[in-house]
Amino acid sequence: MARKFKRKQVKRVRTSYTYKPKSTLSDTEKRVYRSVFLTFVIVIAIAVGLYVWGTDLIFSIDNLWREHNPDSQVINSNTDDTVLVPPTVDPVALFTHKDKIDITGWSQSGKEVAIFANDNEIAKVLVDSNWHFEYAGIELKEGENKIYAKAVDGDKYSDKSEVVTVTLDTVKPELEYTIGEIDQEKAQVEITGKTTGADRLFINDRRVILAKDGSFSYTFHLKDGKNKLHFSAEDLADNKLEKDDVVTFEAPKTDSAEVTPESKETQDQTQ
Repeated sequence: MARKFKRKQVKRVRTSYTYKPKSTLSDTEKRVYRSVFLTFVIVIAIAVGLYVWGTDLIFSIDNLWREHNPDSQVINSNTDDTVLVPPTVDPVALFTHKDKIDITGWSQSGKEVAIFANDNEIAKVLVDSNWHFEYAGIELKEGENKIYAKAVDGDKYSDKSEVVTVTLDTVKPELEYTIGEIDQEKAQVEITGKTTGADRLFINDRRVILAKDGSFSYTFHLKDGKNKLHFSAEDLADNKLEKDDVVTFEAPKTDSAEVTPESKETQDQTQ
């Protein structure tokens, strides 16, 4: 009887391979990234909107609320239990050389604000619908001036606001200086001196470092001819003292003729 043999199956092996790049992001990941991006754009838009229109929007909402709910206001001028909140005065320059200053600030809308300078009431101004007030032209005296404000309702005054201190200084700084000997080789000169009452010193628009006692030393590089010097001493109140000076420098002239042994011998014979 003939035996039957079953052919053994042989696995087929791929002899070639074609690379097909797969998408780096799945559809789910794309949706997530798209949502994150849109959220970021919305947040930025809201932030910009609040920065530009936020304050006006808040005031508008507050005014609308007060119109429709007058009983909800903290202050009721028809009662004896009026609560007056002290105003807020905006910061001002600590030092000035001007004899007048403007004041701005914030307080309760519709109320008056009394302005005080050195404990003297100088004016009353009305607070606008945006809770803002301002007064221009407060006269200052030489030295320190203490300025504050109080909210007013009839004959009632609130506590005073935070006191701002402004110092009026109309005295210019003093400046003394000495110009040293010109260094011919380095084409420079040393300028030394001292200031009194100055916070800053400039020589030809270049700032010079001042010591604690106001003294200074500055090396100025010269060019051939006249060198103009402009001194400007300034204090914290922007008082300015200016001086001008001139340093004349004649650069050394070099002999361009070449000295040779023959020319030297000729010179010796001539002598």
